[in-house]
Amino acid sequence: LPFAPLHHLIAAAAGPSGEPELWASAPGEGLVRFDGSRLTLVRPEDARARKITALLGVPGGRLLAGTEKLGVLRYDGSQLE
Repeated sequence: LPFAPLHHLIAAAAGPSGEPELWASAPGEGLVRFDGSRLTLVRPEDARARKITALLGVPGGRLLAGTEKLGVLRYDGSQLE
């Protein structure tokens, strides 16, 4: 896990399992997913996509992430773009 504090906690069904999971943003690192047994870091290559300021779970198993520099990005269960 990143050493950054966790922010913006939500529960959303946006991971590969399709089940609700706990999601958090880690400023400067990306997203952290807790599936009930393990933590996973979703860390985009582009550093601008790692500065997440808001999270929203939406129908269809997606997660929207507001960023400081890139606007709103979508996580579809495999990548944040």
